[in-house]
Amino acid sequence: MKLGPFQALIFDQDGTILDAELGHCQSWIEVASHHNSVFTKGTFKKFAGMGDTAIGKYLAIQINPHLEENTEEIKKIGFELKEEKRNIYNRLIDSLPLMPGVEALLVEAKNIGVLMAIATISPVKETMRTIKNHHLDRFFSVVVTIDDMEHPDQTKPAPDIYLAAARKLKTDVQNCLAFEDSSIGVTAAFNAGMKVIAVPTEYSEHFDYSAATVMVSSLEKISIEKDPRGVFVNYL
Repeated sequence: MKLGPFQALIFDQDGTILDAELGHCQSWIEVASHHNSVFTKGTFKKFAGMGDTAIGKYLAIQINPHLEENTEEIKKIGFELKEEKRNIYNRLIDSLPLMPGVEALLVEAKNIGVLMAIATISPVKETMRTIKNHHLDRFFSVVVTIDDMEHPDQTKPAPDIYLAAARKLKTDVQNCLAFEDSSIGVTAAFNAGMKVIAVPTEYSEHFDYSAATVMVSSLEKISIEKDPRGVFVNYL
């Protein structure tokens, strides 16, 4: 089956380009171990989409069962655990692999001259580190991160990051196709007026992807072709 024509492709980073969830999960497992607690892959899946603050609070309660849940002390411990996790993740990030099919798809798109951008809610420092580590700068002419947004509420599922990417690509949103692994990311691209291919991971497959134009199990299921009308994306 085929989608198109398009003029540009816009990719989320964590979970779509980079297997970041692997690193986040491993980081929390290590944090728990440091505090003689247990955190499993199954637990991480239950918190998918809820963020590090929620996990930090959960672990703070597990480690300190004598404390009441909604107290300033639990919040403080949760924040400290989140910072510990961030430091571990920063140590792991360079070893994290690309998602299956990503590099082949990017090479294929570059070879036929497709405009491409990254639109991510990750910080610019972390994003550029991933781009440099995997030599992705050869593919992307535009990179938009959460640091490019003026207000915190411009994060996904708000459309602002995708709108900014389209502006920088000088392409109408209707001519952009987004790739996302998360439901909030799919919603962000949809709210921007773009078609979206959802590529759920094992951590996010249980979410609602009803806003997606198409859902595939892997970017390995995608191929690209170009004719005078524009770029077409084939999917299985």
